[in-house]
Amino acid sequence: MRKSPLWVLLLASTLWQQSVAQRVNEDSVTPGSADNALMSQLTGQATLPSSLSAGFAETSLFPPSLEQLVPLESQQAQWQQAVDRLIARRGVYGAGLDEAYRGYGKWQLASGNLQQATALFRQAWQISRINTGLYSEEQLVHLNQLIEALVAQQQWERVHELHQLSFLIASRVYAPDDLRYVLAAEFYTSWKWQAINSNIRFAGYASGFELAQELSAFYEEVIDRVEHSSGTHSRRLARLVMGKARTDIGLARAVLRSRHDAHGAMPDYITETECLNAGYGQTGSSRHCRRVQLATFDQSNHTMSANHYALGRYLDQVERSIHRLVRIRQSAEELSVAEQQWIDSLITALEKESGEIVGSSRLR
Repeated sequence: MRKSPLWVLLLASTLWQQSVAQRVNEDSVTPGSADNALMSQLTGQATLPSSLSAGFAETSLFPPSLEQLVPLESQQAQWQQAVDRLIARRGVYGAGLDEAYRGYGKWQLASGNLQQATALFRQAWQISRINTGLYSEEQLVHLNQLIEALVAQQQWERVHELHQLSFLIASRVYAPDDLRYVLAAEFYTSWKWQAINSNIRFAGYASGFELAQELSAFYEEVIDRVEHSSGTHSRRLARLVMGKARTDIGLARAVLRSRHDAHGAMPDYITETECLNAGYGQTGSSRHCRRVQLATFDQSNHTMSANHYALGRYLDQVERSIHRLVRIRQSAEELSVAEQQWIDSLITALEKESGEIVGSSRLR
């Protein structure tokens, strides 16, 4: 049988992957896997549901049974030749070239060549931006593949910047009532929570406490936008609400631990999000959110303890999250019995945690 040129194999794999997303809903999938499929489109991670995992077959140009027999040097040379042939046929910004670079980058990443993989993912991302615009859905998978390579190299500052950019693009592409907007928010907040718990520091944040404050404020903005949209993503909204409550519980416990310190142990201001309806004449109104800074004590006479005020604010936020979960539990008709029970358990856990913090604050 006549063997197809390598660039044909690569191009066919690329076109096949572009059609995968259209077939996801036609597959027989288990509950929740549709959400996972959408998340995989945003992240480009290797941990994908079975209905999508074949879409990343371009990671190899060789049948699995032969890949182990082909020297790495030969595989790399053939990858490069495939990319070069595609450039020769379609130009340096030709259609499909971003996918070719990403496939080559995934091979380099799997081979442990992190710097080469990073360069290829960055090239794929830049080509996608040039071809599809600064804010386009097509570039998200390349951008988040680049994040994966940078995580492997522990380049945390750059990882954080690209996570922020990734959500910014997603927020421009997807409306708050789109499930992909909610998944993008989950992806970003999960990274930030991981960074806080791993004690990773970024420029512009003096401490993990400030980063956690920023995360809490971000959660509030996203939750408010989703609540005021026409979407019906109750289970995902509950996850976001739980994430915010978890963050506020952590902030409250941090304040409680610092109560034995002087006022200077707490910042002079805490950051919160305030969301309002903004009118636009005959076109109606839209939701507008802004960050506000609240003084933690009376600057004139210091009559209010900074710790006491901050603790009260964060516990109020936890109480608000509990009320949100109760509303979701009572109004969401699409929730299964198991999901209703899950939300009930979240409410019980938050009430217990909040009560323990209140009790501890009275003993000190």
